[in-house]
Amino acid sequence: MKPVKTIEDTIHQTRPIESLQTEVLLTLVRTVDRVTEHAVGPLASLSTPQYNVLRILRGSREGLQTQQVCERLVSRAPNITRLVDKLESKGLLTRERSRGDRRVVLLKITEQGLALLEGLDAPVKLATKEAMRGLDTEQLKQLCHLLNLLRHPLEEDLRESYEKKNTLN
Repeated sequence: MKPVKTIEDTIHQTRPIESLQTEVLLTLVRTVDRVTEHAVGPLASLSTPQYNVLRILRGSREGLQTQQVCERLVSRAPNITRLVDKLESKGLLTRERSRGDRRVVLLKITEQGLALLEGLDAPVKLATKEAMRGLDTEQLKQLCHLLNLLRHPLEEDLRESYEKKNTLN
């Protein structure tokens, strides 16, 4: 087996990374980027955020508001409107007025979007499994547990921040 390169070597960092926490975060971000690129990138003309939006909409046939999609995204999309515009222009989703409240616009996946996802399901599953091949089941469970420990307080902080922001508005 080849020696494992550090994140410093991988990104050609010339100065030492300032802390172990920063090194962990950089390694995590780079790994997630590579895993999603490996799983989705070569399979469709979709970015990872576009793919995730379609997966979210597939799970909600009645449609979702843009804000609801944002809340369900695994990673934040910096410009959700532009992302939705691109998916709509590709015929993968539609915007429709809610029957119950005409002020509400719902995003819905199209048949074309469903067909695209269906064609990606097996290759993405296989690519994801392949990307995780360096870890056994116990290591994957341990990694998942550690990441949940890291993520949970951050989710709580964000939730409190959103609640505070919404209270002020």
